Amino acid sequence: MNPIMTFHIVLNHELVSHMEAGSRSAVIIPFTGTVESPLFTGKVLPGAADVQQVNAAGVRHMCARYMFEGTDSSGSPCKLFVENNGYFQRDGAPKPYFDATPTFLTDSPLLAPYLHTARFRAEGHGTEVGVDILIFDIEKDAPAAPKEEKASEPAAPAAGPAGDINAAEKRLLLAATALGSHHECLDADLLSRELGIPRSEAKQLLSALWQQGVISDDGTLIRP
Repeated sequence: MNPIMTFHIVLNHELVSHMEAGSRSAVIIPFTGTVESPLFTGKVLPGAADVQQVNAAGVRHMCARYMFEGTDSSGSPCKLFVENNGYFQRDGAPKPYFDATPTFLTDSPLLAPYLHTARFRAEGHGTEVGVDILIFDIEKDAPAAPKEEKASEPAAPAAGPAGDINAAEKRLLLAATALGSHHECLDADLLSRELGIPRSEAKQLLSALWQQGVISDDGTLIRP
């Protein structure tokens, strides 16, 4: 599967803020970066930061928020806001360095119907200057970029309840793989907080996950 976008992130180590609190810690890492892809090309605006916390169990969670300014595939100027939540690997930072669930917000009328859906996953791969973040569509391989002459009619994801449920379930399957590795069980409050979704939606996703046999009735991840 090919990524639909790759973010080239450059970390600013001189402006890092770090704190130790016993067995726990927190760090804020400012960064810059660029992206070039058939969908969107742009650069990171000031204010981007990766916030990482290590809990008492030694699990490191990341939440990066940043905004790109650039152009969509029709050449129209637009912005792309990204929030990426995930967990780092424990055993010597293998590739990928981390797995995460990204969400997007864009003011591009062309890209919004596609990017404003819960159908993506991210992989972080370390580089000499920072990290490359690869964005994948979990429903299909590298969708074709919208054509300029059809800018008013962008290709949208499957409509209706069946399409929404399918995309949400796949997103939760991905998130549960990461979250279930670091929590005793999954519940609506946890999923709502970590995935940034309403609690009512989190409860529906838990039910779907249970029906698929991914978790037990108490929310514990069922491992093969």
